Amino acid sequence: MKTVGFATPRGSHIKYLGLALPSDCTAPNAYILYFRHTANPSDYPNDESLLKLGIGDMLAGRMQFARQISASGKNVAVVTPMGLSHLGEFTQSPEYIENCLHSIEDYLGCGGQELPPLLLACYSDGIGELNKFLTNCGRLLPKVRAIYDFDGSLVLRFRNVNFSQARGAQIIRYNGTVIPGCMLTHGLSATPGL
Repeated sequence: MKTVGFATPRGSHIKYLGLALPSDCTAPNAYILYFRHTANPSDYPNDESLLKLGIGDMLAGRMQFARQISASGKNVAVVTPMGLSHLGEFTQSPEYIENCLHSIEDYLGCGGQELPPLLLACYSDGIGELNKFLTNCGRLLPKVRAIYDFDGSLVLRFRNVNFSQARGAQIIRYNGTVIPGCMLTHGLSATPGL
């Protein structure tokens, strides 16, 4: 696996994007857009903390996306936006998101083609940010194949979020149980076919 941090354009609310993908991947078959929980400015006082604690904790620490993708053997990439208090353009502007993904593809050397399917993931109050994406980025909804809610449905103020905007997408939600024989942690089942 390789992980890369990208600085976003000046003036963006999102300061950085994190990327994790298999080291031999030159064109992902899908992107997982990961909506992290709220980041308080006092917890991330500088750029280094935004990268190491804000993004690194998701890719290599707490959620271990790099490890989970490696174990799956799938040719997918995780993109984690890092902003303070909210995820700004990454929940409001399909053009901004597309530009970010195209920039990543240019970096990988596979630019100029149609974007692959999108998988969405969240945990804690990141479910609110994911729900904003679903509400504001309708143009991208046909690309959404699955939504993984690691525990956002357990946040009381978001208990009514049901992802109804993503018609046809497979919804996988953590419910506090462990599924016997499941390789993934947190009681999730895997999405086949990617």
